[in-house]
Amino acid sequence: MFNIFSKKNISEEKKQRIFFALHVPHEVGLCLLSSIPTNLPVVLYPKENFHITIKFVGEVNDEELVRIKEIAGRLASEMSPFEVTIKDFCIEEERLRATIEPSTALSRLFNGLTDELEALHLGKPQPKHYHPHITIGRPSAAFDPSNFAPDPSCARFSVQELELHQSEPGDDQLGKYTLAASFPLRGGVAHAERYHTIVLPTRAQPDTLVAIFLLKKFGESRFPGIKEAEIDFWQVVPAGETEETLDRQGIILLDLGGGRFDHHGARVKTTASHLVAEYLGVRENAALVKLLTYAERDDFFGKGTISDDPLDRAFGLSALIAALNKSLVKNPGKVVKIVMPMLIAHYNEEVRRTQDLPKEFAEKLQKGEAETFAVKQRGKKLNVVMVTSESGSLAGYLRSQQGGRFDVVAQWLPSGHLNILTRPTKRVDLRSLAALIRVEETTHAGRELEMNVREFSKFGRIKEVPEWYYDPATNSIQNGGLNPKEIPPTKIPKADLKKILELGLAEQMWDPRQ
Repeated sequence: MFNIFSKKNISEEKKQRIFFALHVPHEVGLCLLSSIPTNLPVVLYPKENFHITIKFVGEVNDEELVRIKEIAGRLASEMSPFEVTIKDFCIEEERLRATIEPSTALSRLFNGLTDELEALHLGKPQPKHYHPHITIGRPSAAFDPSNFAPDPSCARFSVQELELHQSEPGDDQLGKYTLAASFPLRGGVAHAERYHTIVLPTRAQPDTLVAIFLLKKFGESRFPGIKEAEIDFWQVVPAGETEETLDRQGIILLDLGGGRFDHHGARVKTTASHLVAEYLGVRENAALVKLLTYAERDDFFGKGTISDDPLDRAFGLSALIAALNKSLVKNPGKVVKIVMPMLIAHYNEEVRRTQDLPKEFAEKLQKGEAETFAVKQRGKKLNVVMVTSESGSLAGYLRSQQGGRFDVVAQWLPSGHLNILTRPTKRVDLRSLAALIRVEETTHAGRELEMNVREFSKFGRIKEVPEWYYDPATNSIQNGGLNPKEIPPTKIPKADLKKILELGLAEQMWDPRQ
């Protein structure tokens, strides 16, 4: 008869609660504690508890722990020792923390562990973003940590190994951490003083083109000279050479040789561009999201452009790259030189959209150079923003999901010109506003016109009020556009604009449906 007590129940198997971290040296811990005023309402943790969490794993059994250690050992062997920089103090999740300057090395550790563990269905799932910090203590009352800062003498320290800790309940709800294993950072690849060549196995594809862009844009500090590196094509790695030996010669392999940037041999389905972004610590860069997604979609599914329209597919970037490869069979390096400016332009625009424009708009709101309000047109609410800026991208950003989805954007240029743009999906009727603006323009210009209001609302430009163009294609009213040359700036005062927008959009002066 089977005895249920003859073997240990799987459900009763003892598990360990573990996490990966970096050690904070004893002297750095003391220095951090001495940087905090003694009169603050905070329970400080013992310096022995100080660490930088890299990845919380959760509860694992003995078999899983062995696999996790193998992953950690391999990742650590590929990395060299690096320095960590402490920035400032902050309060997050009801804890006093010392924030850490993000770095390529920290991102590589976090992303590498996250991807490897998730691929093996190990550890606790978590969002793929990482904000390194050292937890200092637990506040018992509110205070502002920006009033003091870490002592500069302990702001930087060296990391020599990755540590695996076991977490257990401790006294005073502080937790008890026991070192379970450590993995020295051995720096598995010897590096050249200067890099001069990037090698691909075949003609350039969207994924490898994105990878080249990433190396040239973000890799200079890691690979000196990479910005000017030439592109070469090998079918196989020369006999007797390896990724390590070629690296010492200043040659980087992409999708070749089974190395760090060869996605064909990766355990997890990935792309060359993803591997490069991870290695350089830029995978979480918001301006790269679309570029990396495009490369992945093209490589995984062969669908760089998703459309049933043959013209869309023919003139999508993937199709154009394929056409270039066919017409430049004997000069594949030229394909890279042609495509690279397009990727640079896309990235620059994404930086504006995800970083520069949000910052600019926030600053303008703070300085009073932007104002938002709402108007109702035929029962539907229109969100309106007035802003002064010479940026050619700001109006588009403000109408986007990320920028607030404003239905109407009235943008003053520094030259005094004014352009009014709308969000296409809202189908704003601008006829009443166009008529009112033209009437106001003639009034402030001292011109007396005997015209019917409907004539003032006509599309295009009317000779009586040449300052304004009503464009039905873009549903905008423009005083010269973004590059006004021969068109004089409007004479309508800025102080009057809000009232004009409210009356015109609400169709209070004239209803074009009548």
